[in-house]
Amino acid sequence: MRYVMVPVPAEHVLDVMRWVLFRAPDEDYETVARDAARVANFMSDADDLTRSVLLRVAEATLTDEPLRLSDAASEFDKDAQTINAVIREANAVALGAERPLIEIRFESAIGIHGQTGKVSFLGMRPHLARQIRSAARPNPSAGV
Repeated sequence: MRYVMVPVPAEHVLDVMRWVLFRAPDEDYETVARDAARVANFMSDADDLTRSVLLRVAEATLTDEPLRLSDAASEFDKDAQTINAVIREANAVALGAERPLIEIRFESAIGIHGQTGKVSFLGMRPHLARQIRSAARPNPSAGV
């Protein structure tokens, strides 16, 4: 693989870093096929909140929009701890203990009054996001 260094304006550095972080090369075909089977199985057994959280993170990943944990919690009218528990459970069950399904990254942030803190962002590998979106689609071959 060939790499090229490109200057990035300071105001876009974090966005570029997020983009690069979630664009790591997909694993080999066998791992991707095994992940697809596990994701489909997990999605068929998951409760509505878990499916919704997975779909929201998948869509954010595929559209390159950063998704904060706090924003996801407010979208589902839950607190951040509940969404975090859903993510932990999905990560423990979906792909086994090998790798997380949803990754949580922490970034330093400075508020408007100068206070510092951490912001949690949710994301996943693009091939997993595509598999989740595919597994969530209704099966046209299944009878009504």
